[in-house]
Amino acid sequence: MTDNTFVVGYVNELEEVDEHVQTEVIELACKEEHLNLEKIFIAVKAEEYNAQAELLAAIVSEPKKLTLVLAVTIDVFGKTALEQGRCITAILHSGADVLLANGIPIQDALRSSWQNRGLTELSRERSKAAMRELARKTYVLGRVPFGYSVKNRNLSVDLTESAVVQMIFRLYLEENLGLRKITRQLNESGVTTRRGNNWAVSSVRSILQNEVYTGTYHRAGTVVPSSHAAIVSPEQFRSANEKMSGRRREIETQRPLSQTRHDYVFSGLIRCSECGSKMIGAARRDGLSGPISLLYRCSAATNQGRCNYRSQEEIDLLEQVRAKIASNDFTFVDVDRRHAQDLATTRARIDRHDRALATTINRWAENRATFQQTVATSGELSLESIFSRAEIFSQLERNSPRTIKILQSTWPELSRSELKWALQTVIHHVTTGPEGIDIFMRPVEQT
Repeated sequence: MTDNTFVVGYVNELEEVDEHVQTEVIELACKEEHLNLEKIFIAVKAEEYNAQAELLAAIVSEPKKLTLVLAVTIDVFGKTALEQGRCITAILHSGADVLLANGIPIQDALRSSWQNRGLTELSRERSKAAMRELARKTYVLGRVPFGYSVKNRNLSVDLTESAVVQMIFRLYLEENLGLRKITRQLNESGVTTRRGNNWAVSSVRSILQNEVYTGTYHRAGTVVPSSHAAIVSPEQFRSANEKMSGRRREIETQRPLSQTRHDYVFSGLIRCSECGSKMIGAARRDGLSGPISLLYRCSAATNQGRCNYRSQEEIDLLEQVRAKIASNDFTFVDVDRRHAQDLATTRARIDRHDRALATTINRWAENRATFQQTVATSGELSLESIFSRAEIFSQLERNSPRTIKILQSTWPELSRSELKWALQTVIHHVTTGPEGIDIFMRPVEQT
């Protein structure tokens, strides 16, 4: 080894080998091989993903050095074969090598662990295989698409809802209405979704893009053409999606190359006090070459045409929020639902990554892919999953009196990014409307 080698150890809680023994083994191996051990990362059960994230951050910070990660056994990288595969592919993707003190090559260790994984993991995989088999039989799995009902476990046309689907395609193709105008017409006509709610632009778009309406079944990675009665013809579906793609391309060509993505200080925080809907950021230019102003528009007014309150400029919101916070004119919420929603979204993304990783490792274990292909395919997702898990398991910074005092005393001195960070940290949401604004703070965590 050379001076350009960055050597670290990784230790975790194991029943058969405690942390001190693992540390001694790693230090002894470095001494025998004349390696300069830089650091040992020690994981504990409650903070395992934090230790993995710190290890990966250290590897990435030394891009010009050959990094070696020493461990006693593959078991330190996770309790299950999937957890081990996630950590190992992330480490290798980051440019490091993994050496086990027991002398087993990391590929052989992972293959053995995967082929001998526990009943729980195998049961989960068998469940997925069973889902794919049910999908091949075109049994309904999950939510039933709007326009259909379930009969004998298969999709059957719902006459009332299918008429709405046909109307959407007709308005889009024959009457040349855009998505927002179609949405507004449905809501003004009293046509509701299955749950009795107003339509949104995203719901209309989803119907136009869902191939299920041509009679094609998509479930659990399985595609079955002509599995059920069609509501629209394949030609209608193709025409609608070609038209949609054409409009997207037209918008892209008209958009200036120099256009930048705008950074909204109150992103995700603003709600309309008139209807309770979220307000979405937008940019408006005064004239062809005038200054750009940022504002927030009511999503119900913009996407559904069902609210009379339109928009609020960011510069005015900033002044109003500053005045409210300075005078302690705000309310604390009891439950941080925004934080809970963020965690649920993160967990769902992690689950998708794990499913993809399991499929990739399984292909390699069955000799249908090389180990290098496995790392190349899954490494980036494994990295993201570990950092996301570390964020979930760590104590996320919550609202605190200190952060509120920073806003009250140093608001004019804060940069835009610092101001955004502070507001996103302390504010749960802000309601705005013709009568003014109200601020609702996230629950306080004493520090």
